[in-house]
Amino acid sequence: MKRAKEALDTENGPVEIERDDVKPRPCVILSDSGHPFYPKQYLVAGMTTTDWLVSHPLKEKHWVRGGIPKDSYVSPWCVYPLSHAHIVAPPTYDIIDDPYIGKLAGWFVEMIADEAITYLPGPIANRR
Repeated sequence: MKRAKEALDTENGPVEIERDDVKPRPCVILSDSGHPFYPKQYLVAGMTTTDWLVSHPLKEKHWVRGGIPKDSYVSPWCVYPLSHAHIVAPPTYDIIDDPYIGKLAGWFVEMIADEAITYLPGPIANRR
């Protein structure tokens, strides 16, 4: 098994089907060892190159380590579970078996997680 991922890590996965191609999608891991299925599953927020109205641009100041080559955005409304087994390197990475992209600043990921909660129904969002 590959190393356990940590909150703030950015990875490639899960896959999205585009026509007949499988396309890894980058994401930000929001959960930590408190997740009930850690390290086999994580709660993540999607990353995209589309500048949605409610997405947050990833700037150099947000990265503690690593980075991504294209202008990218984190979508706090796009939160989903990700199985560790579904984290894959992009097809162009022949040699790499750990699709680690980098680590984001804690304050930035916390902001994404706090905003994600606002997309849940009122009583759930108000518990925080």
